[in-house]
Amino acid sequence: DLFYNAEKDSFLELRSERVDSCNTHGTGCTLSAAITAALALGMPWKKALCEAKAFVFGSLSESVELADDIRAMYPPTVDTFDEISLEELK
Repeated sequence: DLFYNAEKDSFLELRSERVDSCNTHGTGCTLSAAITAALALGMPWKKALCEAKAFVFGSLSESVELADDIRAMYPPTVDTFDEISLEELK
């Protein structure tokens, strides 16, 4: 995921390991909602980005199959914050 930092006129890349899944519909909306929630809780914006990415990554990693080709994401049971990186692109 790529974010623009207007204060520094730079881009930041938010990274995690890739989850091998074709059931990613809604992950962008989930990420934006998680960022908004983290900011509303008063987190600094860089930490909010990483916490939100960890939430989506963990949820996608732990998604469950409801039926053939139908999976659902729930809040993750494992904290994956340490698996997320945020780096300024040069």
